[in-house]
Amino acid sequence: MLLSRRNLLWAAAAGCACKCTNSVSASFAFDRVRGAGRFTATSVEEYVAYESPEGGCYLLAHEAKQASDQLTLFSSNDDKFTTGDAVLDSYLGKALVRTSKFMNVTPAFAFYDEENAQASPDINPRVAGTWGTVLFGRPLFRKEMEVQDKTGLTVIAIIAHEFAHIHQYALNLDKELLEGQPTVKRLELHADILAGFFLGARKREAPSLSMYSAGEVFNRIGDSKFTDRNHHGTPLERVSASQFGFDRGRTGDYSLDTIVKEGVNYVKDL
Repeated sequence: MLLSRRNLLWAAAAGCACKCTNSVSASFAFDRVRGAGRFTATSVEEYVAYESPEGGCYLLAHEAKQASDQLTLFSSNDDKFTTGDAVLDSYLGKALVRTSKFMNVTPAFAFYDEENAQASPDINPRVAGTWGTVLFGRPLFRKEMEVQDKTGLTVIAIIAHEFAHIHQYALNLDKELLEGQPTVKRLELHADILAGFFLGARKREAPSLSMYSAGEVFNRIGDSKFTDRNHHGTPLERVSASQFGFDRGRTGDYSLDTIVKEGVNYVKDL
């Protein structure tokens, strides 16, 4: 893989400024994205939603087991995965541990061969001390690292979103947010809020860190399939939700428990 090894996931793993040329002086990336006229009817959905009866980023139990049987896994207690590059492994491992501690979750983590990322509450017995499973597609990882942001910040934004799903499952929020809903939008936007909260906290710790690419990823993964069960929210809704979390994470005045509750109210009021 032609990846930037020195800058890999540096924003999440070590806390120094990334080297993006697109700076955002105010907050996340919402104003810059909106000002660029990206929220249009022709916005391309680049994120391939996983289609299952539950919808969204949910991974069915038998699929989680089938995938993990073929892959090496990572947990916060035992580094048993590889990108094929020792330096990449080190940075990614540190970033995953940081995200795990922040979200108060310990999912097993694995790569698989799809351009997608998914989360499941199912526990993988092969990785002791974990709860839930997060899969990250190697094609998606390469695309984000090679095309979107070589510092790895977009990878971290996606990982934060999936770890947020694990936090939701641990609290049984998926049932509350999906009850009576025709789509998974509430669940997805709530995960965006938690991911934005994580990124805002990182911005508070490292003020010079540019979050432009992270705002872009929430814009890119929005869709307009309003009647599809897997509708995750429009680009504007996804950036707005992540911005809501980001603004609160940046202040340092909110706990994760508080933002979880505020996030529930936010998505229910839409």
